[in-house]
Amino acid sequence: MDLIKSGAKILSARSISSGIKFLGLAYFARTVGATELGIFFMFQAILSFLVIPSNLGIRLAVEKRISEGTNKSKYLTTGFLIKALLLFVVSISIMITSDYLTMYLGEDLTLLLIIALAARELSDLLIATIRGELRVGDTAIIQLAYAVSWIGAGVVLTTVGYGLYGLVYSLIFGYVVKLIWAFYRKRTTFGRPNLTLGWSLVSYGIYSIIPSIDGEVHNWMDIFLISIFMTPAAVAAYEFAWRVSQAFKVLIGAISETIFPQISAWNESDSVKSLERLIPRAITPGLIFVFPAAGGAWLLSEEILRFAFGAEYTVAAAALVILMIGKAPRMIRAVIGKCLLGINRADRVTIASIVDIVGNIALNLLLIPSYGLAGAALGTTLSLTIGFLVRWWYLSQELTVTIDWKTATWCLGATTVMTIILWAILTVIEVSSILSLMAVITIGAVVYFSVLALNHELRAEVQSVMGSFS
Repeated sequence: MDLIKSGAKILSARSISSGIKFLGLAYFARTVGATELGIFFMFQAILSFLVIPSNLGIRLAVEKRISEGTNKSKYLTTGFLIKALLLFVVSISIMITSDYLTMYLGEDLTLLLIIALAARELSDLLIATIRGELRVGDTAIIQLAYAVSWIGAGVVLTTVGYGLYGLVYSLIFGYVVKLIWAFYRKRTTFGRPNLTLGWSLVSYGIYSIIPSIDGEVHNWMDIFLISIFMTPAAVAAYEFAWRVSQAFKVLIGAISETIFPQISAWNESDSVKSLERLIPRAITPGLIFVFPAAGGAWLLSEEILRFAFGAEYTVAAAALVILMIGKAPRMIRAVIGKCLLGINRADRVTIASIVDIVGNIALNLLLIPSYGLAGAALGTTLSLTIGFLVRWWYLSQELTVTIDWKTATWCLGATTVMTIILWAILTVIEVSSILSLMAVITIGAVVYFSVLALNHELRAEVQSVMGSFS
C-alpha cells in the first residue's frame, strides 16, 4: 500500500467533505435555529454513544484480522453476524428507554435513532473491511458521497420547512448511501461463519471497545454535560466551535486511517525499524498545519464564528481557541494510539483511553459550572494531553518513539512570526466581512508557509504531500 498516495486520497476527500459539512452547517444555522440545532447535535451525541454497545470493538477487529490476510471471507461474515446481534440487543434497549430519551431530547426520535444506528454501524463495518484490504484510499470517495448526500438532502429538507426532522432524515439518507456504496466496493466476499474466528474477533474487540470510539467520545461527553448544565442553544454554539476545530481532524483521521493497516501488516512481518521510521513521518504533517491553526484561532475565533454561523454563536469563541490548541496533543495521541493498536497492544490503548475519558468527565464536571463552554473545552484539552502522555509512555516500552523536534521548532517559530504580523495588521484593519476575514487568513497562510520555505527539508515535505494529490 502506498502510504503517501492513500493518505493523500483520504486527506483530499476528508477536506472536501469537511468543507461541504461546514457550509451545510452554516446554512442550517441560519435556517433551523439554535435550539433545534442543539437538539440535533444531542441526537448525534446519543447515536455516537450507542456505538459502544452496538460495536464492542468488532469493527476494528474485523479490519485488523482482514489486514492479516487469512480467512478474510469468514472473518467478514462472522463479524457481520456479531454486529447484527449487537444491533438487535441495543435496539430493544432503545425501545425500552424511549420515554427517557424523549424527555432528554424534547422530541420522540426513538425509531429514527434505531434506523440511523443500524445504517451507520453496518456501513462503517464495510468501510473497515475495505481498509483491512489495504485499500484505504478507495474509501475516500465513499466518505465524500456520504457527506454530499447528508448535506444535500439536509439543505433541501430544511429549506422546505422540515427543520429538526429534516436534519435527522438527511443524516440517515447519508448513512444508507455509504452502506450501499461500501457494499459494492468491498472485494472480500461473504463466507461461512466460524465460531473460533468469532472468539478471535471478540478477544481482540474487547480491548478495542474504547479505542474504537476514542476519537469521538470527548465530544459526546462535552455535549451531554453541557446539555445538563446549559441550554440546547449553548450545545449548538459549542458544537460549532468543535466542528471548526475539527477541520484538523481531517488531517489527523487521514494519517491514522492510513497507517493502521500498514502497521498491522508490518507487525506481522516483524518490521520494527519500518514502524519506528513511520512514527515521526506520520506526526510531521500534523505539526505543519496544527500550530498555525491555533495561532489564527487565538486572533480570529470570534470573527470565524460570527461570519460562518451567526453572532449568537460567538459565545463559544474562547472555547474555539482552547480546542484549537488541543489539536497538537490530540494529533500525536491519535498516531501513537494507532501504532499501539497495530502492534496488538489494544489493551494499552484501552487503559490510556479510560484514563483520559475519566479525566474528561471529572474536569468537565468541575469546570463547566464555573466557566461554561470554555470550561468544557479546557477539560477536554487537558484530558487529551494526559491521554497523549500515557500512550507515548506505553509505546516507548515497545519501540523507539521520536518526534522530529527540528520540524516542531520551525513550525512553532513560523507560527509565532505569523501571529505577530497578523496581530499588527488587526490593530489597524477591522475584520468586518467574510471577505476581509478570508483575506486576513490568506495573508497568515502566506506568511507562515513563506517562513517554512526557508527550511529546504520542510519545503520538500510539503511538496511531497501536495504532489501526491495529483
